[in-house]
Amino acid sequence: MIIPRHRTAIPRNKFSLPIKLALRDQIINSSSTVFDYGCGKGTDVALLKQKGIKCSGWDPAEGSEKPCITVDVVNL
Repeated sequence: MIIPRHRTAIPRNKFSLPIKLALRDQIINSSSTVFDYGCGKGTDVALLKQKGIKCSGWDPAEGSEKPCITVDVVNL
């Protein structure tokens, strides 16, 4: 069975484990800026924004062009 690459994003309603741990360990905090590379459906981006954290994301499956930005944390 072959699954198209753009259909592999995992639908979630809570933080991914890497973001959850980064929040727990205070790598990401209220003054952080975060970029989520390969953000899939954008759940982490949306949840971080709900917490007031400046965050953006990009997923290669979407292929949209975004300007380069400087951030404190990059989630891969």
